[in-house]
Amino acid sequence: MSRWTRLGMNLWWMCEKRGRKAIRVSQTPFWRKEGSVNMPLVYADSSVLFAWFHPRDEFSAAVDTAVQKHSPDFVYWPFLRFELRHNLRLSRVNSHGEVAWRALRAAEKTTSRLRWQPELTADKMLDAAEELSADKSNKFDCGSADYLHVAAARRLSLLNEIDEFWTCDAAQAALAKAASLKTRLFERRRPAQG
Repeated sequence: MSRWTRLGMNLWWMCEKRGRKAIRVSQTPFWRKEGSVNMPLVYADSSVLFAWFHPRDEFSAAVDTAVQKHSPDFVYWPFLRFELRHNLRLSRVNSHGEVAWRALRAAEKTTSRLRWQPELTADKMLDAAEELSADKSNKFDCGSADYLHVAAARRLSLLNEIDEFWTCDAAQAALAKAASLKTRLFERRRPAQG
């Protein structure tokens, strides 16, 4: 142990309070163009998150452009994590699938862009999806997971925690709009015919 290390260790208790206060004062605030301090929080269903992580997905370019433009954080909870991990595991058949898997795991470890939502528990969200399905299943041709995603997003919307719902599924987008969610639908880009 060097003399400087010992000195720092011996003086740490005297600087502790002053150090904490200095950190608070010296933080640099982050301002977005619109003047909002917080990053927007978006509920992106697994189709959008898959496209964001997988470089060869058909919606990848559109999703990447939207993420670069809006810089959102994404809602993350146990069911969404399971569904996304499962789909990315199935895509690990080539180098692009492997890149997507590793990108997801890195994002999970650093919590980069994936914001965990502890209030979204499976039992509560299954009950909410059941109620939504009972109310709207005869009007929308959606799968059970679509109802679960919309119910979870609606729950967060009621708590004023999400800014938008993103999906690549037209039927799910219609359901989300009917549930009063601000919705963004990503559609396939078809090459121009000439």
